[in-house]
Amino acid sequence: MNALTLLHGYRFALSALCALLGSTATANAAVVNWVPNADGGWEIATNWTSNPALPGVADDVILDVGGVTVRTITHSVGNHVVNSLLSQENFTLSGGSLSLQAASTINGIFTQSSGSIGGSGTLTVTGAANLTFGDHRGTGTTILQGATSISGSGFRLDGGRVLQNDGTVTWSNSGLLFNNTFDGNSGGPGSGTINNRSGGVFIASGNGGSSISASNQGVTDTGADAVFNNAGTFRKSGSDATNTTNVSVAFNNTGTVDVQTGILNLTNGGTHTGSFTGAGTIGFGGGTQTLSGTSNVTTANV
Repeated sequence: MNALTLLHGYRFALSALCALLGSTATANAAVVNWVPNADGGWEIATNWTSNPALPGVADDVILDVGGVTVRTITHSVGNHVVNSLLSQENFTLSGGSLSLQAASTINGIFTQSSGSIGGSGTLTVTGAANLTFGDHRGTGTTILQGATSISGSGFRLDGGRVLQNDGTVTWSNSGLLFNNTFDGNSGGPGSGTINNRSGGVFIASGNGGSSISASNQGVTDTGADAVFNNAGTFRKSGSDATNTTNVSVAFNNTGTVDVQTGILNLTNGGTHTGSFTGAGTIGFGGGTQTLSGTSNVTTANV
């Protein structure tokens, strides 16, 4: 056997090995569906077409049982990583963590009462969202396109997460926290960003929306990157003319801030080219505030 024959045989063997490895990688990446008649939680293997395994890191998960009845599928325990999620059903996160690595969409109602959404993928919620407790973490973005209620006492951002509002958010209880407490294994350094985009409405409703703040408990980050960017309408409403909403992260306004009642106190600086309106009071309580082209501004001693 001459050298040319040996080289040809080597190339054939290498080619066959690459094909085998490629087919193995393809086999490991799969679409995993929720079983149409299944009841129960995410953690039950028999609810999935991947049974006996749960959906894994390379899997694209589809929650779509068909028909006119919308099911509610619940993730309540465990820490799970999938490639992507597409849900035509209602989806509830009540515990554990779900990490999404690629673009994902929830077209039903999204409810979060605990647990965490994470990963580098963008999660778009086209339907209503009800957020009461838990966190969104990691380098990805959560996009809210429907009517969103933030009504609990502990909704947090962490690890540089971006929360983008394209619809209407009604925030009615306690504080929003840029958490900044997780390490690189769970959340990563960096607090996060809220972007209320043009056309979006973000309402501090009633007297319950008390504070938007950053925690400085993390060892790798001070929370200085926490920021609220308003390009839409940020509105403060309520029945108590003395009620104050304190924003102690940087707040930049290129849209409209409408303080209908009470006091909105911005304490950590910002750049403002948009307008400040309403019968209530704007307090510039700290940091460097740069105003340009704004109107109807009243400064309070707060």
